Amino acid sequence: MKNIHRLAAVAVLGLAAPALEAAPSEPDGHVFFESRIRPVLLKHCFECHSADKSKGGLRLDYLGGFAKGGDSGALLDKERPESSLFLQTIRHEVADQKMPKDESKLSDGVIADLTR
Repeated sequence: MKNIHRLAAVAVLGLAAPALEAAPSEPDGHVFFESRIRPVLLKHCFECHSADKSKGGLRLDYLGGFAKGGDSGALLDKERPESSLFLQTIRHEVADQKMPKDESKLSDGVIADLTR
């Protein structure tokens, strides 16, 4: 019986090894946030959505602000993240809530990072 379990474990590891080797190396969540997300928020969002000024009742300078949302409602949709107000707004899909305000739409790469 032990041999069957050992053989099964070897087979599973043998099948999983190529997938593990092929997995792209990605930075952990904190590193990704600090290097790719925080700079975007600082440059494009904090002027209007932080402790100093919270237009529309929205603050993006702390995690609770994302969870709480603003006057327009919930910012994130955990059930359907692609439909979240945050993503619709940065993609300029909501006519009266295109962000960043008074600027052109964020680049596709930045939007992909924020979506991630």
